Amino acid sequence: MISMKRNLILFLLPAIICFNLAAQAPEKPVNLISPPGTGTPTSVTLLWDKPEKYAEITAYQIFRDGRLAGTSNITNFMVRNLKPNTTYTFTVKALNAKGESSEATADIKVTTRPKSKIFNITKFGAVGDSTIMNTKAIQKAIDACT
Repeated sequence: MISMKRNLILFLLPAIICFNLAAQAPEKPVNLISPPGTGTPTSVTLLWDKPEKYAEITAYQIFRDGRLAGTSNITNFMVRNLKPNTTYTFTVKALNAKGESSEATADIKVTTRPKSKIFNITKFGAVGDSTIMNTKAIQKAIDACT
């Protein structure tokens, strides 16, 4: 009888261990993107979908180039204080109430926009005195825009 119990325990032990390991970590988020047109020279917006089993997820960790950039309780995040015209790599992990994290999403690479150039019409001859027509100066500034 003892031998049978021991064999049953030895038979079930790997299944119990696998079940416990699988039950601990949350599923990873999916479909990480940075929608076109949402970036600036110093920020990017990230969006992702919840995994199929998301009930135990309490937060998401956002990583920039392998380092924690912030956390979010929702499925989007704006990463700020970036350098213009620079490429960054982002991933996201899900967290549960125990603080256990999922695997990371697939990497995405996002390049911030270049810094904008300002074309001041007064440098092209416009005068702000309300008596002079500035049409030619304004057109020169428009023509100079890249």
